Amino acid sequence: MKLVQKSPLIFLVACFILGLIIGVYEFLYIGIFVFAVVFISGILLFTRKHQIALSFFFTSSFVSLGIMQMQNVFPSENVQLESAEKHFYVAEIQDQLRKGVVWETNVAQLESVKVNGVWRRMHERVLIICQSSSQLLKKGDKIILLTRLIRIKNENNPGEFNSVYYWKSKGVRYQCFAFLENSYLLHPEELSTAQKILKSVRSYSVDLVKKYIGGEEGDLMNAILLGDKSDLELETKLSFANTGAMHVLAVSGLHVGIIAYLLNAFFKHIFRNRGKVLSVVVLVALLWFYAFLTGFSPSVTRAVFMFSVLIASKLMNRHYDSLNSLALAALLILLWSPIALFDIGFQLSFLAMLGIFTVYKPIEQLFYISNKYLLKLWQGTAIGLAAQVFTVPVSLYYFHQFPNYFMLSNVGVMLLSGVILGIGIALLALGKIPFVSSAIGWLAALSVGALILIIQWVDQIPGAVALGFNPTMYWVLAMYLLTVLVVGYQKQISLFIIALLFLPGLVMLQYNRYQNLVIDELCVFNSNQLSVLVNQSGKQTCFYAGNEVAFEDAKRKVANYQRVYPGKATFVPLNFKRFDLSAKDRKLAIIYHDYHIEVKLKNEILHLIFSQRYYEPESENSVSKISARYLGVLADNKHSLCNGAYQSSIP
Repeated sequence: MKLVQKSPLIFLVACFILGLIIGVYEFLYIGIFVFAVVFISGILLFTRKHQIALSFFFTSSFVSLGIMQMQNVFPSENVQLESAEKHFYVAEIQDQLRKGVVWETNVAQLESVKVNGVWRRMHERVLIICQSSSQLLKKGDKIILLTRLIRIKNENNPGEFNSVYYWKSKGVRYQCFAFLENSYLLHPEELSTAQKILKSVRSYSVDLVKKYIGGEEGDLMNAILLGDKSDLELETKLSFANTGAMHVLAVSGLHVGIIAYLLNAFFKHIFRNRGKVLSVVVLVALLWFYAFLTGFSPSVTRAVFMFSVLIASKLMNRHYDSLNSLALAALLILLWSPIALFDIGFQLSFLAMLGIFTVYKPIEQLFYISNKYLLKLWQGTAIGLAAQVFTVPVSLYYFHQFPNYFMLSNVGVMLLSGVILGIGIALLALGKIPFVSSAIGWLAALSVGALILIIQWVDQIPGAVALGFNPTMYWVLAMYLLTVLVVGYQKQISLFIIALLFLPGLVMLQYNRYQNLVIDELCVFNSNQLSVLVNQSGKQTCFYAGNEVAFEDAKRKVANYQRVYPGKATFVPLNFKRFDLSAKDRKLAIIYHDYHIEVKLKNEILHLIFSQRYYEPESENSVSKISARYLGVLADNKHSLCNGAYQSSIP
């Protein structure tokens, strides 16, 4: 394809990513694969088929490099760390995540382990859930603890957060518990100079925003400017997610582009008589400082790198190839941190840019608009559509929803994001001047408040978000394969052929969604607080043990369930009662007993066992047993919730 010929680095980076995937999932015969690659490359070179040989050599080299890079993150010798026995480990705290009343959570690097009385070196990042104490562990502290490692697993409830995938994106496969009596602080570590600077600058910035803006607007400004979403209300996050404007809360290429544009316009006047080079050096330095300030997130690093290459190429009068620059940015980030591949922000950021670089022009040229203001509006819309081309499949896979009015919300983002970022930068730069900062803070609160009103208005329009999408990974891969083929041959394919190619996939997606909307099923959630949901074509009734903890847990489980199976839920506490439900020709009874919950269906009786004291009562009908996850797998049971939620269609 001309796309690969014009930008060959795209193909080589794809080979590198394939190697990363092979490395992390440990496909069989990796060693045989690498040996075969080297052997065949040697034969091709020996037979002087140089063009084929070099192509094969570079392709296989990038795949092999990906495998080796991922093996450095997830060493294959550590795949059997999960054990019933406790061992002593020496660990260094790398990330502080959160501190609760009872437990605090940290990510640590295991450096050594004591096995059979002998200490040996090791390399593995783990999640340590520590018993809280007055002495909070800090980044860089080294501890010794007696514990056992447990592989992180998903609860496998419908629509629920994928813990395994999330922690894999952090380089973590195992977790452990550290109790106070079994863990000791070896010696605390001081923060490095760079860490001290970062902490100081971020604290100054956050405090300044809270002082002069404050409230919900201040929290949103911190999210837009610094990527700090910790103080944002859940309702605000949901509104931005439902309207397709979540990208404005994740510091990304949009922010870097706006900041670069504003700084460039400012420096044109400041450095007008001192040459272009000084202006460029200061601009690039400030962009990289902004990347440092945001913690070198993949999207910001990618954007800053690409702007640096663009500016350098213009200074040297060289041709700038956007796709090769995008591929090079991805390669450098993945070489530095291979696990960034599993970061959803990294994936969406690069896919969006890939769409903009490949299909923006064809979309923009669909309509001829003479009015310059309408043209600017259409160009901004075309950029949003181009980004959606490559991000929609993976977004549906992860989030199970699609924002129907994303173009409306993007108009608000286009109009206000530049203003908000400009005002935010001005506030940080002039924060030491009280009367100026007060005026800037007032303007910032006004503009951020306007953005919130626009997003909330779009979110309240009926049908703002379509739920119930649950595509498989095979569907996602098929859509991307078709998209790449269409982009590669877009000049030779008509719009009618393109629509015809994608029609089967879209029909399959919508049919699957329709089935999720009208499903009739019984779902028993995998949770320590046993809860049962009856879904009758969107009319959902959730039964839970009648206490506040169980109610909050049931609400979370149902909210996740509704991402895949939309509906309206009613919550009913059991409290040793019997409930009968009728729908059409079906009858269903749920009865709360001392040690189990009995569910009577048309042709089946289920016992949801939540106590070890359970005994099977005498019954004329056969009973199917489902055990709570903390009970493990019981004899003769139909399903154990430790393996995931139980879902069964209602006959």
